Amino acid sequence: MKKLVIIFVLIGLNLYTYGQFKKNFPKTAYGFQYAGSIGYISVGYFRLSPKEKLALGALYGRTPQFAGGPLNSLTMKCIYTPFRKKLSSRFFLEPLQTGLFASGWFGEKMDMSWSGNYPKRYYWWHRNVRSHIFVSTQVSMNVKKKIERVSLYFEVNTNDLYLYNY
Repeated sequence: MKKLVIIFVLIGLNLYTYGQFKKNFPKTAYGFQYAGSIGYISVGYFRLSPKEKLALGALYGRTPQFAGGPLNSLTMKCIYTPFRKKLSSRFFLEPLQTGLFASGWFGEKMDMSWSGNYPKRYYWWHRNVRSHIFVSTQVSMNVKKKIERVSLYFEVNTNDLYLYNY
């Protein structure tokens, strides 16, 4: 009985938290990315703050066999856009975006732990989880149809291992 009560309390807290999240991040966006650090092809879902300065999203990435896979990734991404420049009635420039994302990789070639060939704790980092920082630039066009706008962006990022070893 105790476990059942705990489960219902956790479900209730989860629903309340999601309701607050939707209130604080009312807008929705979808992302598509070619190449990069989260897969050869990636798709994602984002929630945007009312003034669109902050976006939180989840992405799924796939790297096929010919590009080094097969591998899959799940990524959580946070994007901060400090300002936006209106270029015309339909076009906007976000010259600076920055943020963080964490990716978890899984697939046939990506075991969750290091093989037994190495002594325990020989490698201190987790094999298939990377955290990243990035800066990007984005150009957006208002479409005013079912999709509110379409954006193209260029991103430069690095991960925890590269920073540590630099």
